[in-house]
Amino acid sequence: MGHDPNNIHLLREKIFRSFKDSNGEEWENIFNLEKSNLFDYLIRLTGKVLGASESLEEVFHSLKCSNATYESYQELRAVLFATVRSFNAQFWNTDSIKLMPPSVSLEPMKISSVKAHISKQEMLTVERSFSSLPPWERETLLLNLREEFSFAEIASIMSMDQKVVTSNFYSGLKRVKRDCRDITNQVPDLIKSLPRYTSPSRKTHYTMDLGDFMADLKESRGKSRKANLFLAFFIIWLTAALVLVYHFFIGNIFELFDTLSSWIRGGFLQIFRWLR
Repeated sequence: MGHDPNNIHLLREKIFRSFKDSNGEEWENIFNLEKSNLFDYLIRLTGKVLGASESLEEVFHSLKCSNATYESYQELRAVLFATVRSFNAQFWNTDSIKLMPPSVSLEPMKISSVKAHISKQEMLTVERSFSSLPPWERETLLLNLREEFSFAEIASIMSMDQKVVTSNFYSGLKRVKRDCRDITNQVPDLIKSLPRYTSPSRKTHYTMDLGDFMADLKESRGKSRKANLFLAFFIIWLTAALVLVYHFFIGNIFELFDTLSSWIRGGFLQIFRWLR
């Protein structure tokens, strides 16, 4: 999302106040504010791009219809993440996550919260190490460093003992730091700042924008006209060739056939006269 990280907490609180005052009618704003976070969470823990956006729509529709009450926006967010996890339980922690390309190579760098001297290669090293973690460690780091949930909230989201969550967090962080020895101190900030996987825009390999479509349409029409002209000339040439063949070859055959037929008929008549 394009919100300033420094103002995101204020925006959440403002939306939550409206949400409480309007008896839950702010769901659309909440969805718009959180969907990129939830999409990234879903992709990183399932590797499932196809149907991910539809799954998030189902989550929001389900919660919107539940009429549940929440004490804070953070509690609401925790329920959102737990519900996304629950709705995709059959894909959670799948091995297909290993086939996902690193987010650093997919999007422009977004490192406003880290020092400028951090290179893209160093970000890529962190991304690869983070993505290769055991799923429970990767999920714990993601929920704490990127989504700012406490260990108690993470335990609730993951349905896991808080002591296990804490152990997984430090174990995962240790693994990434070991893989990134030259930038050990920056690892937490770098994990937090990794580009997010986002829903495919209209102008991707899945679809084309209107300008590209019209350009391709014009090009295809030009190619179609050329093909039609070539076909027309070919038919004319073929027709002329067949006429010539008929007159100079087939016509002569018919003439020869008529001559032979006359000779044969004359021969039979002569034989018939002799026999009489």
